[in-house]
Amino acid sequence: MSNRGRCLVGRDRTGDRTMLLTGATGVVGRALLERLNGSSVICLIHNQPLVARAVRTIRGDVSQPGLGLARNERRVLAGEIDCIVHSAAITKFGRPEEEIERTNVDGTRHVLELAAEASADVFFISTAFATDGEPGDDTTQKPNVYEVSKKAAERLVQRSGVPNVIVRPSIVVGHSKTGAMAQFQGFHHLLN
Repeated sequence: MSNRGRCLVGRDRTGDRTMLLTGATGVVGRALLERLNGSSVICLIHNQPLVARAVRTIRGDVSQPGLGLARNERRVLAGEIDCIVHSAAITKFGRPEEEIERTNVDGTRHVLELAAEASADVFFISTAFATDGEPGDDTTQKPNVYEVSKKAAERLVQRSGVPNVIVRPSIVVGHSKTGAMAQFQGFHHLLN
């Protein structure tokens, strides 16, 4: 019996699953990678190498059509994965708007295309700041480009028809006991 499409909460979770993790070299991705026990994990890496035990890596780019993979490589990957944990994103607010849009929105679209091809579930890592408030509302501040891009990506996920879970973590500050994290974020620079 195939385990395909059985990653989401509430579904039968017996047997091995193969997950594709995007953004594995980032703050959230590294924390997730440490906790993905009991699954085969394939990490799509872009700029930074990843050294992790029992993890396979493939080089690609979420901002590119087909995740920047050769057609055959993508087809093989689609045949292997049961779910995708999509945490790749540009989180630095000062980056050019086009770059943020290309990675955060187009990248999500490309991940959803692979998920549809693979009949895979998607866990989309968004942000607590992807609010439903309207810009200029008396109750909200105008959202920044990052927040707008994550909200647009959420809409893509919701409308995709792919089984999904949207996760909205709050400010990422490190391990609750040790404080350890992959790299400092903007919040931490304010504390220096």
